Amino acid sequence: MTSSKGPSKWAEFSGDSTLATDISDRLLHKSEILTFDETQDSIWERYRKTLFTNQGVES
Repeated sequence: MTSSKGPSKWAEFSGDSTLATDISDRLLHKSEILTFDETQDSIWERYRKTLFTNQGVES
């Protein structure tokens, strides 16, 4: 599952904090949350840039 909103913002989106808490509890139980830095390019964007330049891709 992916979301552009963090779990703390789900209550604002759903309009019901109790429901949002219950849903997030079920979804996030035994899961791993990955947070990405918005200032860095995605892997796809790095590869796309290599098509237009002579630079290599760094992992």
